Amino acid sequence: MANRCSTTIQIKPYKEGEAERVGKEICKWRAERFNNELASAALHANFALWAGLNPNDFDVRGEVVTAYFNKDEIAIVADDAWTPKLVVWFAICNRLFGVDQYQFTYTAHECGFNIFSTNDVDLIGTFYWDNMNNNDKIARLVGDEYFSVSQDDTRSVLLELFPEADRNASLDELLKLYEDSEFKKECVIHQWDKASELEGGNI
Repeated sequence: MANRCSTTIQIKPYKEGEAERVGKEICKWRAERFNNELASAALHANFALWAGLNPNDFDVRGEVVTAYFNKDEIAIVADDAWTPKLVVWFAICNRLFGVDQYQFTYTAHECGFNIFSTNDVDLIGTFYWDNMNNNDKIARLVGDEYFSVSQDDTRSVLLELFPEADRNASLDELLKLYEDSEFKKECVIHQWDKASELEGGNI
């Protein structure tokens, strides 16, 4: 069984009205597939077919968990096998909106493969925190899950978690303490990386 990669995609078409028009169709298609109780439900392959593409041309191992939209953007939340399935959604967007006629932003995280990848410039370099086991001390400091904790705030929290550490310790030194500590079993801390070209980071 594949590890689950949680992927969120935000699509902002440049042409007015396109987000609502296409967003309605995506949500309708997904709802119809679920209402029909098909085993394939909302798999990426079905969306590729809907857009007039051949799913065999892409890695489509995953499904859309939910989708929503407003007048400016469409958001898709997916569970993917191992890695984010972005190429198929680039192709779908190219077919629906035209090449270079939309903004495509995503985040993807999968702890087993240490994938914490994004092309969101506001996230790159910040830290993802997930208090998996609801550790009381971590919850008090950062809550259950934060997607964008600054480097300064991450350092401050780590100093709280490791009071024995040198108060002048660098962030890297404190992260090394975390890696060697029991807290690693309680909480995932990982820096968001810039998307690789393979994942479509050049788009």
